[in-house]
Amino acid sequence: MAEPIFSGRSVSRIKSAPGGVPVRLLAPRDVGFVLADLEALESMEVDHAASDLASVRIAAGDVVVTSRGPARAAVAREEHAGAIATANLVVLRVGEPSLRHVIAAYLRAPSTARRLQARSIGTATIGFGTQDIKDLEIDLPGSGDLAALDELVSLTDRYVAAAQNGITARMEFAQQLVTRSLDLGGARR
Repeated sequence: MAEPIFSGRSVSRIKSAPGGVPVRLLAPRDVGFVLADLEALESMEVDHAASDLASVRIAAGDVVVTSRGPARAAVAREEHAGAIATANLVVLRVGEPSLRHVIAAYLRAPSTARRLQARSIGTATIGFGTQDIKDLEIDLPGSGDLAALDELVSLTDRYVAAAQNGITARMEFAQQLVTRSLDLGGARR
């Protein structure tokens, strides 16, 4: 499906270096229909020469999928280039741009998630790894259909993410109003 495919690294295995180079950490909670904006990601300072992190750095266009819990997958934007993939993420470096959003949508489909997680039934944590993704067999449509499908999925992902952000903002605003109202009511008693 894609090469290379790699797993993220546990934050506890990333050596911090106060005063070093700041890097952004992409965690499973940052993966939805789109990846969280760069400024929303946690950051950490690492040694300037941390060459061991090259193997877990995200590039623009990478497909990032959560490997534990409900499958979520999204395509990394230019702003995510250089961020570090953390544990419970699998990253696919897809060379063909018209495949990226289609593969992300395919990986988060419930039927695909069930296929990927089937091997871990009976284990303490349901999930999958890089080999499970490599073993997936998929039948791709023609290139013209693929480009149109990729554009449709990309637009839909952005629309869903914007709608979710709007719902979250409205919910937070309502919560603030309720809290402020109840706090004021308590002050009057």
